[in-house]
Amino acid sequence: GVSGTATAAGGGGGGAGSGAGGTQRAPQRGNNAVAANHPRMAALLGVHGQLATHHTRAAGSGKMGEDMLQLTLTCVAASAGEKAPQVKKVPMTITVGKLKLLCEKLFKVKADTQQLFYKEPHQGMPELLEPDDYDISYLGVRDGGTILVGAGDE
Repeated sequence: GVSGTATAAGGGGGGAGSGAGGTQRAPQRGNNAVAANHPRMAALLGVHGQLATHHTRAAGSGKMGEDMLQLTLTCVAASAGEKAPQVKKVPMTITVGKLKLLCEKLFKVKADTQQLFYKEPHQGMPELLEPDDYDISYLGVRDGGTILVGAGDE
């Protein structure tokens, strides 16, 4: 039950001074700090692989051009009429809301009535991009994809 969990979590804490020679240890940083606080981390990483966080980027040195996505923006809103698709490079970190503002300039469809859908090359159904304050890369948008710009019922 609960006591077994507490014992397992608190176990091994009895010898705090042993092996350290009485000297104050420097604070641990990065992976060492995580490993010290989470003893099963190495086993979990072995099973599941490295952690994927929003700081993980495609191979790049942080140069502006390497953190850009080339997207084909296609307006499918009936109210906008026939408009040619536009190929644009946008930052990986652009939010859905800011992408809507770009599409408003390109296609003259009000940002607050837009619905943006993402379609990967050779993939079936497009996926709705929401909410507006999320980065498009967090929502799975990849280089070479297509953004379909639709208008809601408003």
